[in-house]
Amino acid sequence: MRRSAPAAAAMLAAVAIAATCARAADSPADLSLEDLLKTEVSTVSRKAQRQFDAAAAVYVLTGDEILRSGATSLPDALRQVPGLDVAQLSSGRWAVSARGFTGRFANKLLVMLDGRSIYSPLYAGVLWEQEDVPLEDIDRIEVIRGAGAAVWGSNAVNGVINIITKKARSTLGNEVALAASTRRDGSGYVRHGGEIGDSTQYRIWASQSEHKPSYSVAGTDDGSTGRYGGFRLDSALSGGGRVTVSGEVHDVRSGDQWWQPDLSQVPTPIASPPFFALPTYTRSVQAFDVLSGANLLGHYEGRIAGGEGEILAYYEHQRLLAPFLIEDVRDTVDLDAQSRYILGTHDVILGAGIRDSRDDLLPRASAMTVVPQHGNERLLSLFAHDEWTLVPDRFRLTGGVRLEKTTGDRTSAQPNLRFAFTPDTDRTVWGAVAHAERIPARAEETISFPVGVFQPNTQSNPGPLPVSANAHAPADGDLANEVMDSAELGYRARITSDLSVDVAAFSNRYRDLRAGPASVMDCLFLTGFAPCANASLANPPLLVRANWQTANTGVAYTHGIELSADWHPLDWWRLQFNYGYLRMHTFDTASGSPLTEEGGSPRHNVGLRSSLNFGRHVQFDTRLRYVSEIPASGVPGYTELDARLAWRVRRDVELSLVGQNLLHPRHLEAVSDYLPSVPLQISRIAFVKARFDF
Repeated sequence: MRRSAPAAAAMLAAVAIAATCARAADSPADLSLEDLLKTEVSTVSRKAQRQFDAAAAVYVLTGDEILRSGATSLPDALRQVPGLDVAQLSSGRWAVSARGFTGRFANKLLVMLDGRSIYSPLYAGVLWEQEDVPLEDIDRIEVIRGAGAAVWGSNAVNGVINIITKKARSTLGNEVALAASTRRDGSGYVRHGGEIGDSTQYRIWASQSEHKPSYSVAGTDDGSTGRYGGFRLDSALSGGGRVTVSGEVHDVRSGDQWWQPDLSQVPTPIASPPFFALPTYTRSVQAFDVLSGANLLGHYEGRIAGGEGEILAYYEHQRLLAPFLIEDVRDTVDLDAQSRYILGTHDVILGAGIRDSRDDLLPRASAMTVVPQHGNERLLSLFAHDEWTLVPDRFRLTGGVRLEKTTGDRTSAQPNLRFAFTPDTDRTVWGAVAHAERIPARAEETISFPVGVFQPNTQSNPGPLPVSANAHAPADGDLANEVMDSAELGYRARITSDLSVDVAAFSNRYRDLRAGPASVMDCLFLTGFAPCANASLANPPLLVRANWQTANTGVAYTHGIELSADWHPLDWWRLQFNYGYLRMHTFDTASGSPLTEEGGSPRHNVGLRSSLNFGRHVQFDTRLRYVSEIPASGVPGYTELDARLAWRVRRDVELSLVGQNLLHPRHLEAVSDYLPSVPLQISRIAFVKARFDF
């Protein structure tokens, strides 16, 4: 830990030297505010449109912003997006969510990579440690905060993250990137891009990363190693269309430390009453998850049946092995098609999709059951959207609906209605109402497992005895979709030629949320489990066992506001500010108690980023962030600073020095949900990186 201090000091000294050159620099900023306001997005309505005109809370994180941030992973890069809550759990594990319900397995945020969903049907979330997309290959990340289910389907409840990689023609030649840190972390990336004839370009790439264990309790190893590889081929067809074929493979080994229930322990006899000492009924287990897989994607865009159309298809194979927990082997096939027609003042998009996901789910813990162990989930969908221009260049109304049917005859209709009013080229007022649903995850309907043992006289268990909690799948194996109804209102404007602001307010109502009311309780005595009514002075209970059964009994209300500002005070200086406020109220209709999500997300989230260009060869970027406390897990609020100093030695060589978490040697950001992982603190770290283009 102490070795990082000299590196941080050296970096700050270098910053001071560079700052003395700032007044002499006359290099313009990379992008003017006018250019930024013209940025196009495609995630809001499945077509290209100007970000400034979109009727949604949308933010675009460019590839240049990602590299300049010094981020080392996708979640780290997403810290810059207003309205997102990003927390690091360990050296390689992250929690990413939008508008509440924060957790490692946040289940209301749809994430896509070049149109391929990386939202898992197993646990309804994203394992970010296996999605190590080379940051050098990312063109932009489009983030929609708010319901996107009418456009992208179930699970796009609180938002959509669409990661879009660069076209192959933008990555011709060779690139090598190497990084090493004061914690002895390291990563390497190599890419080659070329052409086949005049109309076809390609790239192939490979990368490897290693994360050393973070600061934690003795004996805990949360380090990870990962190997990745992939390719992309783009070809222009003679009829004006384009075809893209891409594929990836990955193999990741990620460490974790769990507290597991262990009811095999026996009380220790002692001389005085109550004549025994209660055991902890838990044991610490070191686990190393193995995540491996491959995927192949094909995408066509061009003319279809008299309109503009797209067809996307992909196949994915994944294997997740979590020792002492579960093994999941899954194959997924997805086909999605859409066509677009301009009919007078109407811009109409029609589409359909089918996804088939098959798995073999095997328990790796003696106390866990999976019924059935083989699953097959099929999703059929139809969608239609119409953008109606009521007043040219001034007022647009968008309405649409997506119809879905899943295995087991579970059907849903997810509509939305949006408006955008642009009184002039510098202002947009927009609003939306939407209905979104989340499909039950495979684990929620079929897996029963011991959650953990909660010690007495604590916030989670104020009683005098330990409580062993066991989660059970519903008896009929059939849960309803979670439902969310939302209302949003937003305003964005260019205040001056160098200042723009973006404000969004929202109010959401959720029902049929997953909850686990205690259905059966019994006690552990020296002679075994029996009804707690059998307790007496001669037969004292040692532990209470609560069996929870998953049910759709949760209700939640959230509201909040998100603000971002982009200011270019000088040609070579850019400042970005964002603030998010969230208020959440939840309760279980069966018990009247709050859900576990209550108080599980920070109420305030603040970010400030500064980007400086010193001449044409030196860049200096800083990121200051404040996150308020998370009451449910006892995580205190914190303020941290990241900084990056980069020097373009020559046209094809760049060196950078990055410091992260510079204000404290270590701090806690979040506690894992569902899995009883040991809480870990995130360390201060500094690293150097070199990029070579040739």
